Formats: sequence, structure tokens, C-alpha cells
Amino acid sequence: MKNNFNLLASNNKRSIKNILTIGLFAVVMISSLFSNGLIISQVMASGNTTSVVDNTSLSVVTNQNTVQAGSQVTLTATVTDTSSSPTSSTGSVSWSDGGAGGSFSPSLCTLSTNACTTSYTPSSSSPSNLVITASYGGDTIHNTSSSTLSLSIVTMHTTSVSVTTNSATIVSGNAATITVTVTDTSSLPTTASGVVSWSDGGAGGSFTSSACTLSTATCTTSYTPSSSSPSNLVITASYGGDTTHNTSSGTLSLAISSTHTTTVAVTPNSGTFVAGTAMAFSVTVTDTSSSPTSSTGIVSWSDGGAGGTFSSSSCTLSTNACTTSYTPSSSAPNSITITASYGGDTTHKTSSGTSGLVKSLLSSTSVTVSPNPSSYVVGTTLTFTATVADTSSSPTTPTGTITWGDGNLGGTFSSSPCTLATGICTTTYTPSSNSPNSITITASYGGDTTHNTSSGTSSLTVSTIHATTVSITSNPARVPSGGSVNVTATVADSSSSPITPTSSVSWSDGNGGGTFSPSSCTLSSGSCSVSYTPSGNPPNAITITANYNGDTAHQASVGTSQLSANALDATTAAITPNPATFSPGTQVTFTLTITDTTNPSSNIIGLVKWTDNGAGGSFSPDSCIVTSNHCALAYTPPSSPSGSITISVSYPGDTTHLGSSATSVLTVNVTPSSPTQPSTTSQSNPAPTTQSSTPSSPTQPSTTSQSNPAPTKSSTQSTTQSTQNPTQPSQTSVNNNQQPQQNPIAAISKVITNVVSVLESLFSKI
Repeated sequence: MKNNFNLLASNNKRSIKNILTIGLFAVVMISSLFSNGLIISQVMASGNTTSVVDNTSLSVVTNQNTVQAGSQVTLTATVTDTSSSPTSSTGSVSWSDGGAGGSFSPSLCTLSTNACTTSYTPSSSSPSNLVITASYGGDTIHNTSSSTLSLSIVTMHTTSVSVTTNSATIVSGNAATITVTVTDTSSLPTTASGVVSWSDGGAGGSFTSSACTLSTATCTTSYTPSSSSPSNLVITASYGGDTTHNTSSGTLSLAISSTHTTTVAVTPNSGTFVAGTAMAFSVTVTDTSSSPTSSTGIVSWSDGGAGGTFSSSSCTLSTNACTTSYTPSSSAPNSITITASYGGDTTHKTSSGTSGLVKSLLSSTSVTVSPNPSSYVVGTTLTFTATVADTSSSPTTPTGTITWGDGNLGGTFSSSPCTLATGICTTTYTPSSNSPNSITITASYGGDTTHNTSSGTSSLTVSTIHATTVSITSNPARVPSGGSVNVTATVADSSSSPITPTSSVSWSDGNGGGTFSPSSCTLSSGSCSVSYTPSGNPPNAITITANYNGDTAHQASVGTSQLSANALDATTAAITPNPATFSPGTQVTFTLTITDTTNPSSNIIGLVKWTDNGAGGSFSPDSCIVTSNHCALAYTPPSSPSGSITISVSYPGDTTHLGSSATSVLTVNVTPSSPTQPSTTSQSNPAPTTQSSTPSSPTQPSTTSQSNPAPTKSSTQSTTQSTQNPTQPSQTSVNNNQQPQQNPIAAISKVITNVVSVLESLFSKI
């Protein structure tokens, strides 16, 4: 056999070498493939290569899963290459709603970075639920795939819009309030939400907000027409709808009126004048339109160049009127025309009025009003006196009447006019409740056959009446049975500048049946007292009321206080131990003190029970009788207490006192025992074996002195190794129990390496 092989080798040496070379190359290639973890998945057949097509998955998402019929929703398709070596997908995705009648834009979208998007609009007849299908057509290296998405179609409710206003006619420049209400007109109505937009059709007006948000299906805006608005315009409210309500709109017609016409009336206090003598003028501006409003603005005064002077050349309207004072010059003509010119405001036109004056040949007069100045407290009356003097060179006593006025501030005079007597007349004045702090009182003399008219004024300062508070104190706070109690009312001025209140206080007990003596009292230094006696069967709580009647400078006020009658007094309990700490088996004395919190001097009686709450001690006895508000007993703690002991006591009360309870904590005083002495016993132990013993606890050191022979080296090493590294397994344990697991690829590689080695050896021999 060997000779034959040698002969064959000799004759075919080159051929064999070539075969071995090819075999070696094949083995090396197979080894390389296994080393890199590659798996041959393509099969060469007939010289042709079959290309790989990757599988794909398709996902579809939407910006909203619920869509209104007729509204758009965005759909996004994403194609994913699911192979082990994914690549970017190209091509297109087609869309379908399963014949539900909706429309896609576009119906076929082209992938860009594996995704594409379309918009879908359901038809008005779409079912409430439909399925969207996205189909990927694949490309040269990717398989087709598809996916579906469920959409909910919401049927929208129809709505109507109504618009109302607080005024169908608006004066140009004024504002009107406009309200819109959106109504669900479907068969199953719900409350509409969302936003309403406003428009005046380009008329140039302004809204406080161009849109308002519905609250309970309604919202409001304010509209101001422009100065150039037409006489009629239309306001449109457009409802934008919400997730369940369709859009709708409503309109409102508004009439825009021009500024209001006005007239001016001028009234002097006299139709005649005396050169150098002041006289009063008042002006009233009246709105003469069909919808009159109060006029504001300024009135300017003029005497047509007659040379007189006005106290103010203009005055500001208040409630359509204002006043001034005019003094003709010494060179005034026999007739003067006074003109009042109204400058108008945003809603009223300008106008003017005149008053003619004729120079008087009568004796000049003057009017003096006293007191001047004067102070007044609201709620009282004040007396004014007017004195008319003849200021001519040959004076006589004026007669006639005085007319009083406060500038239309609403106060009242007892007599206006009043008749002069020896040139003097008197009236009383009461300001209105809403008077300003400063009032001008005017006395206008009407003249007589020989005396000219004149007027005088007085400045009045109104002081607001002071607020007050009432407090009540009782002595004692509890009425003894069959007895009485003193109650005191104190009235305090609570203003920023307090003064001592006067007048009286009236008393009541809220129909409690008791009596006051007296029933009212007069304040002295702001307080007063009465005696109160409850009825024979009073309620437990009596409400005492003190009514302060007020005075000329103080407001009336009321105070209340609760008074106890036939009520039990509250008590408090306190325990005092002696000593506060104890040793087991040693008695402790406890003292209980009961206190009446209402009447500390009252005598308290009763029986109280003691307990240590199950601690195991004993009382001697277990209850004690309260006398003079105290009682005491002895307590023996248990011999082996588990800790501190809580002592509790409960006082049940008596016929005039409420019950109460108390606790006290005793601390155990334990005497420490002597520390354990270390053992001095000496032991002689034989040499330890190599078997390790269980070490004692590191926290319990041994106090026994041992005399042991030196341990053997092996024992020492074993013990040391065990002590130094108790958690590490021995080398033997590692070798026996931890066999390494071999990788299958590594095993195959090792086999191939061995084969290569054999082939190389054989090759070298050849």
C-alpha cells in the first residue's frame, strides 16, 4: 500500500499538490466565514444570482382620531424595512376609506425619508366609524405592505345666533352693550362653546374686543360707532363652531343718532342791577332731543362789553346747571345783556342763552348771612340769619323777603322765603344725607319799592356724624341663683377724630323675662350701668342687648353680650405626685386639685376614681372624696414595671360644677446592677486541631484567660486564610464547580485549525 502511494505520488506529484492546494484554500475560506459569524444565504445555481427583497411594515397615524363630517384630518404613513440590514424605502402609498365616500388629497403620496402625508375629508354621509387603509406598493428591494386606521366621524349640530343690545339707538361717540346667544337647533341640543367674532360691516366703529368666548352659550361686547358712521348700520356676530356644533351667524340693526340739540336758560336773581353791587346768575342747559341725557361741559359768561366783572368767566355744569356772580361797573349803561354760551360735549350740541338787565334807581342794599362760616353735624339742624342793609347815602330800613338756597344740593329750609322784620329774617337748614363736605348758603333779597335787590352767602362745613361701637361687661359673668348682676355699657367713638359720646342706652334681654333697674341709663364719660335680675326660670344663656340712641355728633349703635344663668361652672383637674419618680414597690402619694374656672372661690365636692391604666400597681384606696377642692391617696407601683406609668383620674362633677379629668406620668427610677466581673480562671487547653471552630461574636469579647500551646503551622495558615477571606471560594471549588462554557463557533474553528495543520504537514511532505 505504502509502495503504491509512493508510486502514485511520484507519478502524479504535481496533480496531488494542486488538489491539496485547492482543498487548503477551501478550508481557509470556510474558516474565515465561520470566524466572522457569516451565514451563506445565497445559492449559486446555473450561473445566475437571485436578488433579495426586504420585508416592510406600514404604520398610519393621524393628528386626531375624531373628525367632523366635512372637516379635514391629516394622515401620515411610515414604511419600515424590517430586515436585519434595513434600507430606506421609496415608492408611494395609496389611500382608501373602503368606499365611505370621503376624499384624499392626494390619494397617492410619494415616500420621503420613509414617510408621506395626505389629508382626508369625510363625506356628509360617512358612517360614524370608518376604516382608512394605506397600501405601500413596494420598490425594487422592498416588499409591499399595508395598514389600517379607525376614524370616528362626528355629526355636527346645527346652530342659530341671536344678537341683542341694551339700546337700539346709539348717539355717535357713545357705547352700546351687545350680547350674542348661540342656540343648538338639533334634535338633541347641547350647550355651544367656542368664539364669536364681531363686525360692523366696515362702518369704522370699534368693539372692546373683536371676538368674545362663549360662557353658557352667550357672551358680550361693547360697541362704539365712529363719528362718521351711517345713520343705520348692521352688527354681525359670527359663531366659529366647536367640536360638535356647526358655524352660524346673526345680525343686529343699530340706529346711529347725531349729537343732541340743547337750549340754554339764564336766570338772574333780579331783573335790575345797581352799579357796583354783585348779583347772582344761574344757567341751565336742557337736552331737547327725543332721548334726552344729562349735559356736561362748560358755560362761558359775557356782558357784551358792558365793563362788568364775573366771579368766574366760566362755570362747569353739574346736573345740567351752574352759577356765577356778576358785578356791573360803575359806568355800566342803563341796560346790560348777559350771555351764557354752552360749549357742548361729546353727545350735545353747543347753544347759548341771554338775560337782559335794567339799571335800577333804587337804593343799593347788601345782605349779610350769619353764622359765616359755620360747622354742621349731619342729622341736626342749623339756624341762619340774613340782615339786609341800605347802603345808599340816605339809608332806610329795607322790607320784603329773603329767598334761601344751597346751590341745588337737596337740603331743606324751614322757611324760604322768610319776611324781613327790621331788616332781619331767620330760617333753619338741614342738609341732605348725601351733601358734600362744603356747602354755600345763599340769601337773596328781592328788594322793595325803594330798595334794590342783593344777596349774601355763608360757607357751611358739613361734619360727618361719628360712628360708634357698644361693648357690655357683666359682674359677675354668671348670675347666681335668685340673684342679680350689674351690666355696664361702654360707647366708643370709632371715628378718626373721636369725641366722647353722650345721650342714653336702652336695655333688653331678648324676651328672657328678666328685669333691668332702670330700663335705660344716661352715659357719663361714655358709659353707664344698670342692675339685671333674671326671671325665676331663665334660659341657660341670656343675650343682653344695649341700644345706644346716638346724639348730635354720634350715630346710634347696638352691642350684645352672653350671660350665663343656671349653668354649671367649668372645672379643671390637676394631679401632683410625690415623688415624681419611683422605685418598684415604693409607694407614691397623689394629690388631686379641682378648680372652678368661673368662680375659683367656690367649694367643690365629689368622689373621684383613680387608675394606672393596667400597669399592675394598686391604690389605697382606689377612690377619694374631694373636700375643700382636694383629695389624696397612696399608690404602690408594680414590682416589675415595664416603663413609665400613666395615672388617670376623673372628676364626675356635682350639682353646680361640670366634670373634668387629669393625667400624670411617673418615671421609673431603676438602680443599675453591678457590672459583670471578668473571669480570672486560667485554662490549659490542648493544641487546636486544624479544623476551624466557630468564632465568638465580635461584640462579646471573652474575659477568660487561656494558656494554649502554639498552634501548628497548618492550623495557623488554615485559620488565617479562613479569617482573612471568608467569602472567597477555595481554588479547588473553582476548579471543580466552575467549568467554562465553550462557544460553538470557537469549537468549530478549533477543529478547522487542526485540519489545516494536518493538511500543511502533509503538504510539506509532498
